[in-house]
Parts: sequence; structure tokens; C-alpha cells
Amino acid sequence: MASIDSDEKRINRVTEILNIAWIFLALSFFTLSIKQVMVKRNGVIGLFVVGVIAFSLEWQQQTLQNTSADITDVLIAMFAWALPYFHPEIQRGIKLKQ
Repeated sequence: MASIDSDEKRINRVTEILNIAWIFLALSFFTLSIKQVMVKRNGVIGLFVVGVIAFSLEWQQQTLQNTSADITDVLIAMFAWALPYFHPEIQRGIKLKQ
């Protein structure tokens, strides 16, 4: 019975990570599809903007009862944004100019 509980906890953790990551991953791919030009500068600027927005949302959680800010959510959001811009296999698949 203990292994079932731990498996459910692992599934819940993965689900939480995917709930955070998919939004920023989709936004990143969307900006790439609009621009049609792969510019690392846009990726860095977007990474900064996503980091600031995610950090401010987490910071606002301190005002809610029984919640606390979590830097992991910020890092997941930033990673999900940066993945399409900086991963070499995705860059080759999209075939955008540098």
C-alpha cells in the first residue's frame, strides 16, 4: 500500500510540473512561429520577462494564507521558455535563421 501512495505522489508532482511548463513552452513556440527568425536575443529577452512575471506571481503568494512562494515554479517556467530557443535539436527541426 505504501508503494501505491508514493507512486501517486510522484504522478502528482509530474502533473504539477507539466501544468506549469506547458503554458510557457507553448508561448515560446508561438513567438517562434510568428517571428520566423530565430534570434537568441529574443530568447534572452523573453527569458528575462518570463522570469520577472513568474517571480512576481510567486512573490504575491506570500500574501495568501497557507501558501508560500516556490522558486521551483519560476525555474520551470524559465526552462520551458528557453527550451525552444536554445536547444539545438529543436532549432534544427524548426529550421529558423540564427
